Amino acid sequence: YSGIEKIFISIAREVDQVVPKSLGWHRDLLEQMTLDIPSKRPAVINGHLLRELQQYLGFRHRFRNLYGYELEWARMESLVKDLVPIFSEFKNNLETFLDLLPEIQE
Repeated sequence: YSGIEKIFISIAREVDQVVPKSLGWHRDLLEQMTLDIPSKRPAVINGHLLRELQQYLGFRHRFRNLYGYELEWARMESLVKDLVPIFSEFKNNLETFLDLLPEIQE
């Protein structure tokens, strides 16, 4: 998830020119990527992918802040099993975004 978030930060900085700075900036950034901003950019990800990535963001938060040294398979199992299709969906969403971006910014 951290790699995807870095891509989102780059888009927010370079295209939107606004990177969230609130306490919940990780969540705000993720939601920002679902916005279609007229004359700037299309949505980067769709609502389905937002919901899926929220689970990875939640796990990232728990891992870093609560139990980083005590990984529990039950908490990670569905995330690990869904990783390949979720990443594939992210890649497709990003490719669509990159294809549409030049049309909107003309």
